[in-house]
Amino acid sequence: DAIARRHPRAQVLSVDEYRADVSSLLGRLMSSFNLFALVMYGVAALVGTATLASSISERRRAVALTRLVGGRRRAVERVLGVEASVTVTIAWAVAGIGGLLGIPVMIAAQSVFSGLLPDMREPVGIIGLSLVMTGLATALALLVARRSVGDRPLAELVADE
Repeated sequence: DAIARRHPRAQVLSVDEYRADVSSLLGRLMSSFNLFALVMYGVAALVGTATLASSISERRRAVALTRLVGGRRRAVERVLGVEASVTVTIAWAVAGIGGLLGIPVMIAAQSVFSGLLPDMREPVGIIGLSLVMTGLATALALLVARRSVGDRPLAELVADE
């Protein structure tokens, strides 16, 4: 009676009602987590694109010197493409494995707190989408950086320094 006066909006729930409420909350939380993961993949892809493109653009002088000593434009583009692909593949693999290992830990932590263990499905759709986004980001970075491999004279590059 004293508790009811101090907390007039409080309700007593049965175990089934409590489990249903927490289960609903966990479902909304998992949906929010999936949306957050998609947004973070997008941000990471954009940041990675900008970083990769600027990294390649910063090496304009080295690329020009390679071209000056006889390197063909196509060969230099291929080397930059392979380098970008390897870097991006390693980054994607590390992030994917980290995510796959982290999801069960996060869900287990939630289950300890709530007493419920939600359905544990690996986010295959998000992982597949992240792979596509990673590929597109790499292609965009290489497209942006392609200007560095152009036929710009070395004297002009030295003057820029």
